[in-house]
Amino acid sequence: MTEKYLLAGGAAVAGLVIGLAMSGGSKTNVVVTDQINALSAAVEAVAGQVDDLSRTVVANETTIAALTGTMDGQAASLATLGAGSEANASALGELRGALDVLTGDQAGLSQALSGMTGDLGELRGELMAAMRDTLAAAASAGGAASAAAAPAPKADAAAPATVAPKAVTKTANAPKAVAAPQVDEAAQAEALAARAGEDGLMLSVGQTATVGDTQLFLSRLSAEGAHLRVRGADPLVAGVDGRAVALGGCTVALAGIAAGKAYLSTHCADPAADETPADLPEATDLALSVGQTGLFGDMRVFLSRLDEGTAHLRIFTLAGMHENAAVSSRQPHVMGNGCAIALAGLDDRTAQLHAACGDAAAGLGDMATQVAAPAPAAAPAPVAEPAPTLADKLSETGMAVSVGEAAVVGDATLFVQRLPDNTAQLMQMGKGGFVLDVFRAVDLGNGCSVALLGVEGGKAYLEPTCAE
Repeated sequence: MTEKYLLAGGAAVAGLVIGLAMSGGSKTNVVVTDQINALSAAVEAVAGQVDDLSRTVVANETTIAALTGTMDGQAASLATLGAGSEANASALGELRGALDVLTGDQAGLSQALSGMTGDLGELRGELMAAMRDTLAAAASAGGAASAAAAPAPKADAAAPATVAPKAVTKTANAPKAVAAPQVDEAAQAEALAARAGEDGLMLSVGQTATVGDTQLFLSRLSAEGAHLRVRGADPLVAGVDGRAVALGGCTVALAGIAAGKAYLSTHCADPAADETPADLPEATDLALSVGQTGLFGDMRVFLSRLDEGTAHLRIFTLAGMHENAAVSSRQPHVMGNGCAIALAGLDDRTAQLHAACGDAAAGLGDMATQVAAPAPAAAPAPVAEPAPTLADKLSETGMAVSVGEAAVVGDATLFVQRLPDNTAQLMQMGKGGFVLDVFRAVDLGNGCSVALLGVEGGKAYLEPTCAE
């Protein structure tokens, strides 16, 4: 291609030279020279373009060669992928064959299990039939033995025992021929009740009773006797030998056991004879807000509410006894142990209380009279009220919670798990479980505490107290 362009340029130049040679004149020479120069420049430009095209062709040939190599590599990769696909197809075929084998084995196993089920059903039927036959044979044997034993008394009546000693011996050894003596349960219970005495107790397992100032619980009955539990003390056993066991200032002895009940005799010393001034707590002043508890000797004084100049108290002892008191400025409360508590005054929502025993308790009435406003000449006799329940004893912040329910005290959540033996087994979320005894306050670790008033009707009656 390049050679053709060069030949054409050379021919054009030769033609111009010949033309100039044939023509004459200097002016014409100048013009021809300019045209020759222009043509030479054009030829050189064409030659440069031809060189550029040649280089482009070479580059294209190189690119085509590279693409050809790439296509060869891709063809080899496709061949490799084809071989891999064939291998995968072969593996899938083998896996399908293995699954077919497993399916056949599963079918065989199902048939075997069906056969075993049938065999077990037949075996069960045979066993039931054998058991029925055995029971029938035993019943027949028992009836025959009863029939054989029944004529024995007639043989003894017809002939003296010396004439038929074998018959007498046979009748004596036959278990069903001699009737067991009948026990008169009513007469036995009456005899045990008389032995227990007027102050005696008749308890079933799970019941509680109060002896003196102590509350006891019958946990179980055994060959040893009656097993008793007392709050805050070790378990006791009132033995079948009738030996008395000490219970505070009292004693308890087992008179006997009949029809699942324990008959207990009790004896308590005269409180007036045993009580000494040293046993009584000293006079104490208490300043209580609603929901707070104060200590007076071994007694806990709980202020449940203030109502129109009257302080409503609950007084508990360590033995589990408790009593309610409504103390006003005109009327102190006298407790069973001879101590008394009076309202000395009210300061905002705080009750100022004074408690004393013995001779000091006698002066509480005078103190209450001084604090009180003039009282009417004659006050109507108080009307007897029914015994309050635990629900009546709850304060405004108290709560009755059944098993499985939750109570919220401050930011603590308490779940009632069980209510065994007049106690409450609680679970505090994030803390763990604990057992709450009657009026034994437990600190919840959040500025609050909770005390158990008691268990009644399947509910735990709780009294929470939180710091203000």
